[in-house]
Amino acid sequence: MRNLRNVLGLLALLFCSTLLGGTEYQMEGFWVMPDGAAIVEIFQTDAEEWNIRIIALRDPYFTDADRNAHIGMIRTDINNPDAKQRNRSLKGVVIGRGFQYVDGTLTGGHIYDPGSGKTYRSELQLTDGGLIDVRGFVGISFLGKTMYWFPYSEYQERTEEMFHQVSTSYNQLPE
Repeated sequence: MRNLRNVLGLLALLFCSTLLGGTEYQMEGFWVMPDGAAIVEIFQTDAEEWNIRIIALRDPYFTDADRNAHIGMIRTDINNPDAKQRNRSLKGVVIGRGFQYVDGTLTGGHIYDPGSGKTYRSELQLTDGGLIDVRGFVGISFLGKTMYWFPYSEYQERTEEMFHQVSTSYNQLPE
């Protein structure tokens, strides 16, 4: 019985230390692009690097809004500068590679923008509000652009609340 308590205590300690662990583990997981177009996963590789991949797309098929694309076809990497990559599905594409965790920042990596086909140097940092500040740049960070990714769970809650508001408002409309 004492051994069981010791094992359970050790497991609880490991669980709590993971929850209270470094920022890099708070960044690990699922994040939503600002416009809700994609869900990405930040993950650590066996090589102790951090990468980012697209795991879901809001619009998995090309729509009327996509220029130079066949409407209704699976969304592919049509802007990739490597012509051999243009027919691959965007779902599953690794868009960020080679990041290292240094002082609260994932740095030293590159991020690929499938919308333009361009690759940028990048840094990711967790904000005080729980978002990820994603900075892509050419040369120095000052010459770049920032976007904020939302935690998947928070985005899901906000979206569900929004739909609830719509259904509540709709049910209250006079006939």
